[in-house]
Amino acid sequence: MEATERVFVGQTDVADWEHDDETGGLVHMLREDAAVHAGLWKPGQMVGKPFEVVLQAHESVIVLTGSGRLEVDGQAKVELEPGVILSLPAGAHTRWVVDEEFSEFWVYSWPSSAGDASTST
Repeated sequence: MEATERVFVGQTDVADWEHDDETGGLVHMLREDAAVHAGLWKPGQMVGKPFEVVLQAHESVIVLTGSGRLEVDGQAKVELEPGVILSLPAGAHTRWVVDEEFSEFWVYSWPSSAGDASTST
């Protein structure tokens, strides 16, 4: 990520991915401040393996590549493929399974009443 005074610039084919402790996958951060976190995510070692995340913030996602399946709160099932966009509430219990080609752009935002963005993605 390159940061100028107020503009953050990245690329979808970046080489500098970091381990994501929350999911076990890989993340490339675009923005990380008190109000919002945003970046790219891909599965890394989690290809084909189910992983669960309880959302600490609202999460909005657009699937860029690949495919997968998302289960929310043990009920709602979403087939993931390029172009699918979704928004999930803070506190949702999610279960993901994605293929090797999967990548997404995601945004975490915190409910205004919480005001604490100390939890990392």
